[in-house]
Amino acid sequence: MWLMLDEQITVVLMEKFQVGFEEFSKEAMIAFKTFMPNANPNAAASPVQFEPPIYGHASSKFTYYVAPGIIVSISFGMAIALTAITFVIERKEGLLDRSWVAGVNVVEVVLSHAITQLFIIIVQMALLVIVTLYAFKIPCEGNVMYVLLLAILQGLTGMSCGLLISAVCDTELAAVQVAMGLFYPTLVLSGIIWPVEAMPLWLRDISYGLPTMYAAKSMRSIMGRGWGLDWQVVWTGYLITIGWFLLLLFLSAVGLKRQK
Repeated sequence: MWLMLDEQITVVLMEKFQVGFEEFSKEAMIAFKTFMPNANPNAAASPVQFEPPIYGHASSKFTYYVAPGIIVSISFGMAIALTAITFVIERKEGLLDRSWVAGVNVVEVVLSHAITQLFIIIVQMALLVIVTLYAFKIPCEGNVMYVLLLAILQGLTGMSCGLLISAVCDTELAAVQVAMGLFYPTLVLSGIIWPVEAMPLWLRDISYGLPTMYAAKSMRSIMGRGWGLDWQVVWTGYLITIGWFLLLLFLSAVGLKRQK
């Protein structure tokens, strides 16, 4: 029997199949013992045979399953932390007011921060991928550049989310509270620790609306299965991440303009 699901779902299904058949076989042997005193005990053995997995390894550790999602969550969360209080501080110190007086518009302010943070994000994501793959020895079956590119895109999405938070919040405390309130549900509900398919239906609907869910599935397919951009689950993660980045960046400009 071939299973192409997430590792955690595969383990649960294997256990259910084996335990269920063994209980059924025991009950059947007891029922037929009167009519078949010479019954072969091996008849109760499980006929279900699990072949080696098509992608990944049969002895994969839970760390290998979680690592791709952790890369996505760190990329997203660290970028939020870098930018969540950016406009709050500039507004408090009067830098934004001086920019408005000098004739700088909202789009130029947002893009200047985005371009500046881009270089920081590239360095951080490169270090994150290097440490994960080569220091912690997490296997990567796919192209490392795909992993790095998706991590950078997730960093940009987190950056734009942080800029949006800083644009609509008036104090540092409020910005930090909103950032933490967004990060932890995203970490738990994005399928990083437990597959989305194993969640209750109402939680699953929330998961599909998070910016890191599809990226985590894409990252897991690249690192664990060796898939490339010709697979839908991979390029979908890239497209949705880019879409979230552009949407949040646009909302950041709108929020900053309203505060102006």
